[in-house]
Amino acid sequence: GELDSTATGIDFHYHHDLFDHRAERLDTEAERGFAEDGDPLRDQEVESWYVQPALRLSVIPVYAFNKLELVARVANLDWGAGDQDQPSIGLNYYFTGSSILRVAWDRLEQTGRPSEDAINLMFALGF
Repeated sequence: GELDSTATGIDFHYHHDLFDHRAERLDTEAERGFAEDGDPLRDQEVESWYVQPALRLSVIPVYAFNKLELVARVANLDWGAGDQDQPSIGLNYYFTGSSILRVAWDRLEQTGRPSEDAINLMFALGF
């Protein structure tokens, strides 16, 4: 079979003092052509986006808050068969500018399914 795929995206990042805002949108489309027996294959379109504001808590005049960041995120994924929404809120602790400990509450909401909640703990190390 033959596959023809297109991806289009836009990425946004704004940082000012203690405030950071990120957002992204990505659309993909795959035209899958025909199977070897000549039957048409199902095309697929996927749309996704997220918005993520964050605030460094160093606005609070206590040393322990200097390395903390409050983060909220809303994400959406639509793969044609249904929607998936994922709101999240969490805290980041910066050991350094490139090593971060993250704790977050996430909720997964999918079309036709009950919502699922999770607490995530992650350590990120950048190079």
